[in-house]
Amino acid sequence: MSFFRGAGTHLAVWGAADLAEDACLPEAPPGGTSIAMNLPDRATVDATFARFVEAGATARREPHETHWGGYTSYVTDPDGHLWELAHNPGWPLDERGLPELP
Repeated sequence: MSFFRGAGTHLAVWGAADLAEDACLPEAPPGGTSIAMNLPDRATVDATFARFVEAGATARREPHETHWGGYTSYVTDPDGHLWELAHNPGWPLDERGLPELP
């Protein structure tokens, strides 16, 4: 996996099969992509996951602890886009809410 900083965003590049496994999907989503939202804490991941589902998203992977020390979940929005909702304690958020990569 590789991470690249952009203007107001970050791009993570990793294998489509790895994405499918991480999201507990039988295969990678169309285009092999997802959108990730980095959140300030676990409670916010839980609340955001619930809001997505209440708004019509499909739960793909319930919020859970990860092997890398974080907390993450996946949903598919009504338009079919896969979203990761995550908290990474190793990536604090700056004043704009963007993760600060090490």
